[in-house]
Amino acid sequence: MKGHQFILDRPLFNIIVRLRAGVAFSRTDPSLTFPRLTFQTLAVFSAISVLLSVALMAARIATAVSFSEPLQLTTSGWEQETLYPIWKALNGHVVYPDPYKIPFAATFYNWLFIEAYAVFSGAVLSIFSLADAWLPTAGRFLTLGFLFIGTALSYATFLLFLNPPDRPMKILCLSFAAAIFFGTLVGFWGFTVRADIGALLFEILGVYVFWKFYPSRPYRAVLLFAIAAYCAWGFKQVDIVSNVAVGFFLLYRRDWKPLFLLICVLLAAYLATFAIGGPLYIRGFYESSRLGYSLAQFAVNISNFALKASPFLAALGALALAGAASPRWRRAWLADDKSVFALIGLGSAMAINFLISTKVGSADNYYFVLSFFIALATLKGYDLIREDIETGESQIPLKGALGISTLGWATNIAAVAAVFIGIKGIVSVAPQHEFYSTIKNCAAKLPKPVFVDNAYLSLPWMSPGEHHFVVSYSYPMDRGLGLPFEKGGIGGMIREGYFSSLLLHEKNKGVYDGATLDGYKKQAAPCRSFVPYIRVK
Repeated sequence: MKGHQFILDRPLFNIIVRLRAGVAFSRTDPSLTFPRLTFQTLAVFSAISVLLSVALMAARIATAVSFSEPLQLTTSGWEQETLYPIWKALNGHVVYPDPYKIPFAATFYNWLFIEAYAVFSGAVLSIFSLADAWLPTAGRFLTLGFLFIGTALSYATFLLFLNPPDRPMKILCLSFAAAIFFGTLVGFWGFTVRADIGALLFEILGVYVFWKFYPSRPYRAVLLFAIAAYCAWGFKQVDIVSNVAVGFFLLYRRDWKPLFLLICVLLAAYLATFAIGGPLYIRGFYESSRLGYSLAQFAVNISNFALKASPFLAALGALALAGAASPRWRRAWLADDKSVFALIGLGSAMAINFLISTKVGSADNYYFVLSFFIALATLKGYDLIREDIETGESQIPLKGALGISTLGWATNIAAVAAVFIGIKGIVSVAPQHEFYSTIKNCAAKLPKPVFVDNAYLSLPWMSPGEHHFVVSYSYPMDRGLGLPFEKGGIGGMIREGYFSSLLLHEKNKGVYDGATLDGYKKQAAPCRSFVPYIRVK
């Protein structure tokens, strides 16, 4: 027994010893299969890749967070549109307004995300006696906390699914868990004030609690899962992948009572939320979808996903190769409930995430949940590949699958290195703070009320005043469609002389939002790329 264990633990050394002794090998001899050595190589590349990704994340965080001053910058697209409703919730204002009324701000994000960040940020500001300008910094720390919790939860979920037999598999589980939250796909989204990371965390929590209890206590599993799934939806309303995956799994198992319980609980929770939220809350759900869908947007998003998520895409390729190579491997997927669930989850995530990533205004953050289910299916696939390799079946194709996965991690290592040495991508977003601070100081010197042609510079702590024109992302498109805005929108307010001064981007040549600037005098001294105008009295 000891000798045989030595062969498995030290395959290369053992081959040399046996060749010198003239011992013959059989075709299926474990000494020839190198199972542990192959997984060790994959584990090493994954660990190096993740460590570099974490280092890149740390370097980026250092440029976006300061304890000496409240940095004003964005680390994800249109972040101001989430900061404003959080500020409103914190200060007792209406969170879900009519976007067609002054100040033309919209809230497209779900209530739990806004309330969670408002409570956390409010507590931080109160404890440390900080001004509202620190709200973005406080919110970033909550997102950062989700990164660490999510990584630990993902790792726990992978261990629950696999019960990995050795260190290389444990390293792979940890690498995938960390890559989901600290990898290049997440990037700057990992410390932005957005709903994506929190929603992802609750989706994973739902999977974890379901499988923690389903084998022995299915009803408890469904109830706990429903709570987590509702929270994921409460952060971001498109995060319903785990709902679909669990629902289809119960349908596959024909486990009718737990399935009925799941549908009833979630449906009741959603309907109660809509009833409490009211018409304007419900309106926010479909307003963002009114922008439409675009295959061009999908092409942009999927190309970004391909550039930033090579370990996950390579894992999909490895699964496809393994499935094509080994009939036994394909049959093994249906022999275990967790394998079936991983496959159902992967299919659900691909269908939902690919569909919603065609929405105008979407980005590669729509693939975060997909990355988790790819990792879950891949790790289950690795487990089955190990069994096939150790039984001597499908040697070359299965090892080729592991090679593809290793190449994915190696590609990611090169991509992160390219960012560090300045070939592609950025490390620092600090220049934004200097830019915004300069424009803010210019606006402060102008007669009030002042309109600033920048949604971030219109946040309450950037441009104090009665109204804060943090206009929605869809505002220009809605104006182009001729939708009815109060007073004719910002252009109408300019025509009637509501603003004493304007600070407009230099690209505006005498016209803004359909209104001429005849009633305003252009000032000689510009402010960076912005031009001040003062109303003619």
